[in-house]
Amino acid sequence: MKREKENYISLQEATKYCNYSQEYLSLRARQGKLEAIKLDRNWMTKREWVEKYMAKTEEYNNSLEALKAKNFEKENYISLQEATKYCNYSQEYLSLRARQGKLEAIKLGRNWMTKREWVEKYMAKTEEYNNSLEALKAKNFEKENNII
Repeated sequence: MKREKENYISLQEATKYCNYSQEYLSLRARQGKLEAIKLDRNWMTKREWVEKYMAKTEEYNNSLEALKAKNFEKENYISLQEATKYCNYSQEYLSLRARQGKLEAIKLGRNWMTKREWVEKYMAKTEEYNNSLEALKAKNFEKENNII
């Protein structure tokens, strides 16, 4: 039994073999993603289990990035900076609208990417909204001033 216990390492020690914090490893252990056992109040793992987890996450991340890159090339995505050429909005504003879900966009790494047709669709939608708002304001103005 003692020999088995020696193979286990604390999550703090496990951080030496990966780029994750003890708290994150604890979360992954609780989720069942990192193989670990709970001894008393502490999560314990093995170096092999940490290396296995790291290999699995690296493989997943590489396949995800490859898929994104493949789709990125095929789908004609543009950066938000480039998208500013097709509208009167700044990159920051387009980023805000992408985060709000108002502008169709995808996140590739740290950057938001969109398509020209998505920007044009957003512009058409905002123009339609502004036109209906102006019509409503004119109608209310006429009503208030008894022009009707």
